[in-house]
Amino acid sequence: MAVCFAKPDIDVEASLVDRVLSHAFRREHPDEVRRIEATVREHPASRTALLKHARAGALHDVSREVCVLRTPTLVLAGDHDSLLGTEAPRELAAAMPAAQFEVMQGTGHDLTLEQPVATAERVARFFREAP
Repeated sequence: MAVCFAKPDIDVEASLVDRVLSHAFRREHPDEVRRIEATVREHPASRTALLKHARAGALHDVSREVCVLRTPTLVLAGDHDSLLGTEAPRELAAAMPAAQFEVMQGTGHDLTLEQPVATAERVARFFREAP
């Protein structure tokens, strides 16, 4: 991510797109990748906001709080997530007594960009099946 933040302001968020999408998605959907990059270039977040987001993610530790959650929770991870991998989300789900963990195949970190329909269907099914 440091490489992304070393780029000019207009390119920071667009270069982060490369990190949240899987290699396969970028290879198989170059037009969609260009569309996403154009969108974030047209409406970029500030460097400060992006750095705060990255810092919050790095410092975020809910290990003490999540163990008391009794609400059914779905934790999804992409099998090609190069930012978090699948182990951190798996550990998060394992810490919550009523959580389900599921790996979505063929996707990177941003499930909603790569597989919006499949992600929405999985979340909807979770809510339909939740006790």
